[in-house]
Amino acid sequence: MKKKIIIGSAVVVGCLLIVALIVGMLFWDDIASKEKPSSSDNSSTVSNSSTSDGLDENAATERVAVPNVCNLSRDEAEKTLKDLGLNVSVTEAFNKTYKSGTVMSQSIAGGTVVNQNTSILIIVSKGEDLVSVPDLVGKTLDEANELMKNAGIQFKTDLKCSNKVKEGNIVSQDVKAGQQVDRGTTVTAYISAGVSNTKGTTANHANGSGDVVLQGDWIYFTNQNNYCKLYKMRKDGTDKQILSHETITLVNVLGEWVYCHVAGSNSGIYKIKIDGSETIKLNSDYPLWLYVEKGWIYYTDIYNQQLYRVKTDGSGKMTISSDSCETPVVNGDWIYYVEQKSTALYKVKTNGTEKTQVLSYFEGSRLLFDKGTFYAGGSYVQLSKYSSDFKDTTYYEDDKYQINVYDVVDGWIYFTRFDKRSGSNEQVICRAKPDFSQCTELFTHKGNAPNVNVYLKAIGDWVYFKNGFYDDEMCRVNIKTKKIQYISR
Repeated sequence: MKKKIIIGSAVVVGCLLIVALIVGMLFWDDIASKEKPSSSDNSSTVSNSSTSDGLDENAATERVAVPNVCNLSRDEAEKTLKDLGLNVSVTEAFNKTYKSGTVMSQSIAGGTVVNQNTSILIIVSKGEDLVSVPDLVGKTLDEANELMKNAGIQFKTDLKCSNKVKEGNIVSQDVKAGQQVDRGTTVTAYISAGVSNTKGTTANHANGSGDVVLQGDWIYFTNQNNYCKLYKMRKDGTDKQILSHETITLVNVLGEWVYCHVAGSNSGIYKIKIDGSETIKLNSDYPLWLYVEKGWIYYTDIYNQQLYRVKTDGSGKMTISSDSCETPVVNGDWIYYVEQKSTALYKVKTNGTEKTQVLSYFEGSRLLFDKGTFYAGGSYVQLSKYSSDFKDTTYYEDDKYQINVYDVVDGWIYFTRFDKRSGSNEQVICRAKPDFSQCTELFTHKGNAPNVNVYLKAIGDWVYFKNGFYDDEMCRVNIKTKKIQYISR
């Protein structure tokens, strides 16, 4: 009995001890939780943790919002960022929008939250990268290239005729010397193409297919033996080069452009740069006669033979005369022409006004003009010489020869002739005074005379002509030496 009482008491005591231990642990946890410092006692941007031995497990890290420092000065921007504990690096660049010393961009956008000690790059403007444009006028192309390269300026060229600056040297530039420009700016320099004509061709040769035109030191011509391609060469026959592979007729050269008719599927009036670098179609008309002067292109249309003009840029087309106009000649403000049906000679202002009949009957097939005097030349007729007002007329005829006058220059006529009586098919190219005195035979053409159209044009010491009916090879004969050159070969 005693033994049972002792055992029961021990059980009760053990239970009480267990209850007491549990209550004690709960009480201790409550005290400990009240004594532990709260995380709110420190900044919300800092996080601490400790191991059981009391050491930090991670270092303290503060988070900051990056400010926008663009448009601030460099010093202001650096101070603002460093005050927030950020590491700042700086680079500089040229910029014409931001003034020198101003921040124009940053590597981390404003408003971004980062850790302290984060590195941020700011780019500070050095202002505009300006350089001075060199003076190129009078320089050679190589000299100009070197100057522009050293200045850090891009360089391109164009042509411009000049009566003062040597061909190949710089005439002008589109940005004045000494002007400040951004580095890398493109400046255009205009290279002298030599002297310019005042008229696209001589008045007597606007009708000539396969024409030859002199401008400065260059001869421009078409080669009918090679599909009328356009060429140019020096007056001495050197440096021959092709400018266009199109079929070209009615050549005029004025300034930087060759004005002409291009035949074929895309027929029309064109202008071609004198170096062949550019071709521009002005309109789709098919001219039979073409002459360029004072910013205007004058021409007759092959389909109705009416007389027109259009500006050299292709604009402003107008009808000058609705007659069927043959063999026109421009002389000052007047255009003279033969009306096809009546064969009367008329004149009309270049603006289409004041149409006036000059002669009721024109005797030649080609109207020519030289120093205030008109001539009626052409196909196998006598030569008629008119005063400038057409009141006085002088007739010249050679009893032995039949003649075809093509050109009159400085009081000399240039013509072909063949013997009326012998029946010879030899045509002789000659030079003489209008009364056929002082006649010089320059070249004998053995061909299908009298039906061969031997186009003639006198330029300087040379007479240019087409030698042949089918091949029409372009040649020239020297007036003094009678030397022949086949320039189309």
